[in-house]
Amino acid sequence: MDNQGVRLKRLLKLKGITNKELAEKMKLSRNYISILIKNPEKINNKFIYSIKKVIPDLNENWLINGEGKPLISNNFEEEGLIYKKNKQNIATHQNTLLAKVNRYIKKLEAIEEPDLIDLQQLDEALDLKKKIQKELDLLQ
Repeated sequence: MDNQGVRLKRLLKLKGITNKELAEKMKLSRNYISILIKNPEKINNKFIYSIKKVIPDLNENWLINGEGKPLISNNFEEEGLIYKKNKQNIATHQNTLLAKVNRYIKKLEAIEEPDLIDLQQLDEALDLKKKIQKELDLLQ
């Protein structure tokens, strides 16, 4: 059964904190933390207030009611990391595409007697190269 004691134990595991470390940070006995895990009805508002000082990203609603996620993330930081990672992935993809387009352009330029279709393809490839380069510049 998922109760406050189980959630407290899960929180400590999630944060990589032992009962002893939590007890020291909260100025409590290690035994008291074990008692709370085994007897969750002893978890009170004072304890929640104290643990929040030690684990500021704790979602109290999760610990008390089991609703939501254990931790409240700093959304701006998290979204920033996701954006940065996506931006890097896009840049990598665009650089790969640009390298392919450059190879294609070299092949077209190497044709000794290009016909109209070859020239149109070269023109389109050069336009594509400009667009990709512009997108890469915007990612910088």
